[in-house]
Amino acid sequence: MMISKELIKACFLNGKSLLVVLFLLPFLGIGQVKMGAFNFPSHKGTHQGFVMSDSSVLYGIQYARTAISGEQNLFMNTYDLESFELKESFNISPPPEMSKLFELKQIFSLGGKMILVMVETLEADEKRISLQVIRKNGEREKPIPLDTLPSADSRQNDFEITVDKEELSFVICTNYPISINQKQQLKISSYNSKLEKQWTKNIQFPDRNKQFLFSDWQYDGGSRVFFLARYIVDLFETQAEPSTRKQNSYHLWNYDHQKGQVKEIELSLNDRFIGKLNMAYQHNQCVVAGLFANDGKFKTDGVFNLVLDSNFQKVNHWIHTFTLKERMTFNRTNLAVKTTRGIDDLQLKGLEILSDGSFVLLGEEFRKEIEQPVDVRMNPTNFNETYYYNDITLFWFNQEGKNLNMYSLPKTQVSLNDNGQYSSFHVSNEKNQLWIWYNDHPKNLKIFNLAEQKIKTTSSSGKIYLRLVKIDQNGVLNAEEVLPPSRIVRVRPQFGAKLLNGNTYFLVEKRRKRAVIEIKGK
Repeated sequence: MMISKELIKACFLNGKSLLVVLFLLPFLGIGQVKMGAFNFPSHKGTHQGFVMSDSSVLYGIQYARTAISGEQNLFMNTYDLESFELKESFNISPPPEMSKLFELKQIFSLGGKMILVMVETLEADEKRISLQVIRKNGEREKPIPLDTLPSADSRQNDFEITVDKEELSFVICTNYPISINQKQQLKISSYNSKLEKQWTKNIQFPDRNKQFLFSDWQYDGGSRVFFLARYIVDLFETQAEPSTRKQNSYHLWNYDHQKGQVKEIELSLNDRFIGKLNMAYQHNQCVVAGLFANDGKFKTDGVFNLVLDSNFQKVNHWIHTFTLKERMTFNRTNLAVKTTRGIDDLQLKGLEILSDGSFVLLGEEFRKEIEQPVDVRMNPTNFNETYYYNDITLFWFNQEGKNLNMYSLPKTQVSLNDNGQYSSFHVSNEKNQLWIWYNDHPKNLKIFNLAEQKIKTTSSSGKIYLRLVKIDQNGVLNAEEVLPPSRIVRVRPQFGAKLLNGNTYFLVEKRRKRAVIEIKGK
């Protein structure tokens, strides 16, 4: 199946204006927000967040790895769900003699257990993937090696582990790239909550000149695995000009182990270039949505989607090219930081399917600028990285993928040399609403109109507050101040948020201490 025709235009915004005004409430309703005291220290770490919970305890992980020495620090923290006080902190780092032989790749919960995904370095620099169960008392079980081997040429483990939504099973998918004597292969293995293998499938791609880059894995918890792949036709033509390469060819795959079938759909927009896209599977519905460009310059010219039913059959497809007025709405100058930003900087952040079958493609204007000294020979490592996380954009479609509404939430976040750890946003899928959290500046409390040009800057050193925006397919419901403005209290929306049992949990920082905050869902 191939989408090769000009897709019909969307009735963009249904005549609604892009200017969205939010009504501010001073705080969330009584009983919706609960925060513990700032009474436990914060371990330094590049990753910190929550993994799972039971009836009385919230479990979290903090992880840091030193790039030069390879030293790793890994802690498991437990919090009381009633008082949110820190109960215990366990150092679950690998022993010193093995700290350089392991690399933590992923953390997830499975059947009430906490699982660490490690890459082990063996003799002769060979690598293998292993799983390690962390008990609730902080004890580590012996690593369980998986029968997934690295590529013989690159000695790299190109793999992806995807857990089903019930967190009772997972699949590990390993890509074996093309080598001189072998064709590309994809190995998919399914495991249950006891870490027992259920089934395995090797998919071999017949054309030696074709290579696929895989992304966006989805697993239904049974026998079906969905994933996207970008098809590279210039594998052995590296000198070809970018404008002559076929960069707009993507493939959507579905492997059904019960039926023993591998289905493929080629995604093509004729002469357009597919720049970015996401995929989601929920309620027996598979959806692909993304952005495209009209030429090889890779500017963003429009949005498209494809909707499939439970039998992997096309239900609808949709494409819309932005008008000049729509582009001008997003391309505006921010006087606060003297920068011009627009939809060409949009980075996709995910695709959410809501309970009524409608779906939302989320994006964020992001760019990174690197400033080097005039003479790099004096100090080649002396450079600054500036991170810009700006407006949030939502493309909201109905169940059939039509009736597009597009909304933007104005936001300006600029930081230096910190990877934007306090920037960006977190989203929760609350039935037929999306709840979006991000740090904002106190001076923006009364500024929430896209026509306003003087949105202030949020930085890691300035005053900030946590804002919650609730939005549905009819527009923004309200924007609420979750925490009062403070110079020293902040959260990390990208890393520290977790949706558990219908509630969202954050780690809130105050100088060198942290507290847990709970925001109840519907």
